[in-house]
Amino acid sequence: MSRNCVKYPVDKFIEEFPQFKDAGVTVYLDTKNLKELAPVIQKNADKFRRILHVIFSFQYNNALYRKEGHTNKTRNVTAMKFLGGANERIYCKEFFDGEKKIVMITALAKKVQKNDKSIRNLIERIGDYEYEFE
Repeated sequence: MSRNCVKYPVDKFIEEFPQFKDAGVTVYLDTKNLKELAPVIQKNADKFRRILHVIFSFQYNNALYRKEGHTNKTRNVTAMKFLGGANERIYCKEFFDGEKKIVMITALAKKVQKNDKSIRNLIERIGDYEYEFE
């Protein structure tokens, strides 16, 4: 069963960094978790902009945006890292079909999360997610 997502507006980011206009990257939000994702993005706007720069450059950075999956099923699961404060993460899944599509799926305050097994289970679940894209 497919989950739903909506495009995240990156217009301001593209205005600031016009070199990424034709990068072939689209960012989405999982509609089921919009209410938990939006505050994390708003609260960490500067760091989120830096993460977008990494993503649009087709790079990874352990301090900002990295791959979390270690199995074939989870190889496209990534995390946006907002260190400091609540040490929040936004777990994502990347899709490649001629362009790079990233779906921000769920937010998690890692300092609160003490059980690494539950994080591994979350990553495994995210690895199974499929989306209908516009």
